[in-house]
Amino acid sequence: MKQHRWSIENIAFGSGGALLQKLTRDLLNCSFKCSYVVTNGLGVNVFKDPVADPNKRSKKGRLSLHKTPSGEFVTLEEGKGDLEEYGADLLHTVFLNGKIVKTYTFDDVRDNAKLKDGELVELLQ
Repeated sequence: MKQHRWSIENIAFGSGGALLQKLTRDLLNCSFKCSYVVTNGLGVNVFKDPVADPNKRSKKGRLSLHKTPSGEFVTLEEGKGDLEEYGADLLHTVFLNGKIVKTYTFDDVRDNAKLKDGELVELLQ
């Protein structure tokens, strides 16, 4: 590289993560996208609705997350949170207008991300 005067910034090496394990957001049916924006005081729903694959339709509007009495989580679209049927919205504002309004330690994140015994095994089968 030095002889040909190539910059190291132009070289990339990789092996692909699937060589180690095949855990992807698709396996867990999980992805994070923008669903609502406010521009000049006007709120607008943001979503995708592909004609070729209706299963890839995203949730739109202000979202809320609730835990059912049976312990399952449900996401409600378009700001319909805090309904008596579901209880309080579990989502919290972390960033607001470019400022951090709630902080978490790395241990907090780890605790919140823990799966119950056997959950990952079930997903991999």
